[in-house]
Amino acid sequence: MIILRNKRKNFSLGLLIFRLISLIIILICLALLYNWNLENNTNSELADNLSESFITGVTQTTQVNPTDETSEENVNSSPSYETIEVNFQELLNHNEQAVAWIKINNTNINFPIVKGNDNSYYLTHNFDKKSNSAGWIFADYTNNFDTLDKNTLIYGHNRRNNTMFSNLKYLLNPEWFNDNLNKYFIFNTKDHKYIAQIFSVYKINANSLLLSNSFENEEAFNQFITDCKQKSIYNFDIEVPYEDNIITLCTCDNNTQYRIVVHAKLINVN
Repeated sequence: MIILRNKRKNFSLGLLIFRLISLIIILICLALLYNWNLENNTNSELADNLSESFITGVTQTTQVNPTDETSEENVNSSPSYETIEVNFQELLNHNEQAVAWIKINNTNINFPIVKGNDNSYYLTHNFDKKSNSAGWIFADYTNNFDTLDKNTLIYGHNRRNNTMFSNLKYLLNPEWFNDNLNKYFIFNTKDHKYIAQIFSVYKINANSLLLSNSFENEEAFNQFITDCKQKSIYNFDIEVPYEDNIITLCTCDNNTQYRIVVHAKLINVN
């Protein structure tokens, strides 16, 4: 009888410890989930506030890269594209590392872009420079925004609640491109306004992705453009000559193994 009682006590104690450990694990998971949601909501609200505060106007522009500027037929047939005015002076007072603004049609991507001293800081900090696992949309620290490089590299997290650069996944959906306006997006710097004309969209293994902001010569640039077009899931049939500057958007595909990549050429609409 004494042996049975000891076994029951040991079993009860073991069960109690197991339940306590399980409860602690559940509480930790709930706390992590709460913090994850809080950080996402914080960034969403911050993005909304920034767009309301620093986008000072919306205008329409036509003749996106016309083949003949003097052709009346081309002028009349060119669709109208939205451009925005950004108060960069005030934006820089908010964060001196702000370098550009990006807005993609029919997505929630409407953010100021920052550039840190490395490519790590804004993976874990938001526009207010507060610690946040959602990070922010940031440019490669090697890019030059006084005079744009041949390739401007922009990164952002793909959050499961559809914040930051998560909406880039829409560009993989053929139905999304039924609207021709979705083949362009807005990219503003402090001194210039651009329409970015997309020429390549694809998903790729992270280990196979090679990006650079500069090229040794025209041949290297042309080869890069050819490679991008060959990887693309759509054929945009767009010429990208060496005289053009391009922009590359990159995010994870909900894991660390793959990347969603978008390439576009920049058309100055100042």
